[in-house]
Amino acid sequence: IYQDHKGFLWIGTMDGLNRYDGYGFTVFRHDPRDSTTISENYVWSIIEDHEKNLWIGTNGGGLNRFDRKTQKFKSYLNVAGDARSISDNRVWTLYVDRAGVLWAGTRYAGLCKYDRASDSFITYKNNPQDTASLSHNYVMTIFEDSKNNFWIGTNGGGLNKMDRTTEKFTRYRYKPG
Repeated sequence: IYQDHKGFLWIGTMDGLNRYDGYGFTVFRHDPRDSTTISENYVWSIIEDHEKNLWIGTNGGGLNRFDRKTQKFKSYLNVAGDARSISDNRVWTLYVDRAGVLWAGTRYAGLCKYDRASDSFITYKNNPQDTASLSHNYVMTIFEDSKNNFWIGTNGGGLNKMDRTTEKFTRYRYKPG
């Protein structure tokens, strides 16, 4: 559930994206004959960026940006062999940092940073040979603290702190005892 800057409530469900205006619901669903509809009905995450764009992460349909004026969606899907596409079509979590950068945590393929200038993505993944890489590719949560530390929580790899200058990660894992 997300409340946007206009006060609308956006509710992601397994059967589409719902917008509540205080009186009733408008439901946005995927139509396979129309590429401007939301790309998948199963919605996992919703966020609004600093430019008031609404972004929607889905379970298999990638990432969607909603155009409020046209009521249409632009889909960002993983394209095999294209490193600048979003890395996974399962977008679990979304975050907009203080600088206005959109980050997407995927279910199987790491952390993606949206590059507005090129309308593409930079991906950070786990590399088993690099201890300064992301600890796991299943990204569940993203957070920027009051000291500008950037934290990434994973499912199976613990917590990571990202140095956005060097693009290196420090891993924090549970150690019994």
